[in-house]
This record gives sequence, C-alpha cells and structure tokens, in this order.
Amino acid sequence: MRLFGNRKPDLTIEALKEQIRAAADAAHAALEMLNRELSNEEAKARIEEIETAGDQARATLSVELTQALGTPIDHEDLFRVSRSVDDVLDSLRDFVNEVDLFGPEDRSGLIPPLEPIVEALDQFGEAVDMLDDDPKAVTELGFKAQKTAGKVRKLYQTCLGELFNTETVTVDMLRSRELLRRLDVIGLRLQESTAGLSDGLMKRGLT
Repeated sequence: MRLFGNRKPDLTIEALKEQIRAAADAAHAALEMLNRELSNEEAKARIEEIETAGDQARATLSVELTQALGTPIDHEDLFRVSRSVDDVLDSLRDFVNEVDLFGPEDRSGLIPPLEPIVEALDQFGEAVDMLDDDPKAVTELGFKAQKTAGKVRKLYQTCLGELFNTETVTVDMLRSRELLRRLDVIGLRLQESTAGLSDGLMKRGLT
C-alpha cells in the first residue's frame, strides 16, 4: 500500500534519490578504476559528470525544501541526509583524484574498504526508492545499509595493519595510508546519512 496515496512524487524525495544515485555511481566508478576497468582519466571524467548531476540534485532539494509545506520526513532530517550524501560524493571525487595523483602501483589494498561503500550506497538507494510505498521496508533497508557502511572501519583497520606489517616504510605505503583514511571517512559520512533517514522516519512514527 502506498504511504502517500496516488499523489505525484514528492520533489524533495526525487531530488534525494538523484543525489544518492550520483554517489552510488561515483563509488562504482572508483571501484572500476581500482580494478583497472577504467583508466584514471576515464574515471575522473565520469566523476566530474556525476558530481555535476549530484550538485544539481542537491540544489533542487534545497529549493524545494524552502517551498514545500509538507514532506515525508522533517525538513531538518532531509537536509541532514542530503548534506551527508553530498560529503560522500565530494570525498569519492577527492579519492579518485588522489589515486590519480599519487596512488600506489598496487591498488589491491584499497579495494576491500571500498566494496562495502559501493554496496551500502546501492542499498541506501533501494531504501529511499521505497519511501512512498513501504516505510517499514525503508527502515529495514536503511539499517542494512548502515550496517554495511559500518564494515568500512573494520576493513580500514585490517588493511592498515597489513600495510604496515613490515620493517620498511615506503612512500607508497604512506600514500596508501592516506587513501585508506579517505575511505574510512566516506564510510563514516555514509553511516551519518543512513542514520539521518532512520531518525526522520522515527520522528514521523513511520518505522
């Protein structure tokens, strides 16, 4: 059963969906770059296009929030989710640029913490896509995305330990450490965005 009947889609939610879709596309592009399915230049060009779409969606959401009388979840929570998703997209852009600038030749150690970021963004997108229809499913999928994003910190720590399990520290190791730290921050911002959605649903009694 649809939560909001047959009314036209809420433009703020549609904009949020576009934002999350952009962040997910950026994460997929970053993973393809690490797997060398995309060249550095191809990945940067794709990220630039994706970021433009994400920024446009965020701008639309901001305008709609100033005009909307009612939204499925509170304005404050929608803005919080949107801001965190924007941080995720910005950090993915920086990650791709930094891999291109000074990334190590062996990128395999960066893949494990990026994979749950990709998965969590896909799950988060699925959750928001169901916001009009099934709030309980949104809550469950949102929690699943939050749990998946929580794996990033553990994998960051594991990869960091493996990276420095040697007596000799190289420049490549230091560069990899900074890139791993970037992924850890993305995981934290992603957890914040999923938590914001859950909080918004809880306030409206939609969980």
